[in-house]
Amino acid sequence: MTAAWLWSGSAYACDIADFAIENLKVEVASKCDNNKCPRVVFAGNLVNKCSTAAAAKIRFVVFDKDGTPIEILEDWTTAPDNLPPGGAYPFVRKTSNLWTPAMAKFTHEVVAVRKW
Repeated sequence: MTAAWLWSGSAYACDIADFAIENLKVEVASKCDNNKCPRVVFAGNLVNKCSTAAAAKIRFVVFDKDGTPIEILEDWTTAPDNLPPGGAYPFVRKTSNLWTPAMAKFTHEVVAVRKW
């Protein structure tokens, strides 16, 4: 998916290619007694490589072993703020579903860019 926001009155335009998810770590973690509620946790940095401040929407999709999506996490990570040029914003996202061995793979991507 390609999505970009070009804001009027600006000589700058940011695109999804101007943002990156860096230092991504994925783990199964539980905050419950006896590890009874494990979740998939995504942690990393959203980095703005655009020449102007902007915000990006990130998406994580968790798939089962047959390739069927079983959970989608998507949000404007820095909302309601823009990330400055060259800035990095640390994030942590957790699945709402409990982890199971059926959670076989995931994808991650920047899906949209805008200026607040």
